[in-house]
Amino acid sequence: MEAAFSDAYARILKATGCDGQAELAKELAISPAVISDSRRRGEIRPEILLALLERWGLNPNWIRTGKGRPYFCASPIQIAQMAGRGLFPAAEEQASAPPQTAFSDEQKLACIKLLCTNFDCGRGIWKQIDENRELIQFLFHEFPEVKERASFVEGWIGDTDYFLNCLAEILEVEIPFWARNFPRPWPGRHGDPQKCALKWTDNMRKAIREAENNEKSVNA
Repeated sequence: MEAAFSDAYARILKATGCDGQAELAKELAISPAVISDSRRRGEIRPEILLALLERWGLNPNWIRTGKGRPYFCASPIQIAQMAGRGLFPAAEEQASAPPQTAFSDEQKLACIKLLCTNFDCGRGIWKQIDENRELIQFLFHEFPEVKERASFVEGWIGDTDYFLNCLAEILEVEIPFWARNFPRPWPGRHGDPQKCALKWTDNMRKAIREAENNEKSVNA
């Protein structure tokens, strides 16, 4: 049991960047005695696991066993910290490569998709779409004159909604299974940006397939 605690405690310190028990207790807003009691019991107490999940998004199963993803959710800053602490170790062939000064196109795409899926505790791009829609609901409810006197505001927010939906479709970002209640329906008076985005991306896929077929015909 002591070995299990030691391994789990080492993972916690590595993931949080804390130097020891006192700093960890301060960050989690718990008594150091709680950590001492866990050490005595030989296992991480549930309240510590919960605090780590709430504070850093740490996966309780990973803390206890070392298996699975370290984080349930992560901000871009946390993602960078994870890489820096070796929680996402590079492949062996990458480890020996000289440091890169710029992202490759593949790395840029991977970072964009990671941001769109992990931002805001895993709610990603869909939460941003939902918040835009909440904003227009608020404006229409609290300032009804906006509908008539500044209808262009709906256009601005609708364009952002359309852009984000196009990006989500291109990257094939799925709504998290535990967050099916958002984004809320489009509250504007005009066309649903999400439906427009679906149509646009479908047309893009068709155009790409047609271009590829034409290229194959020319090279045949």
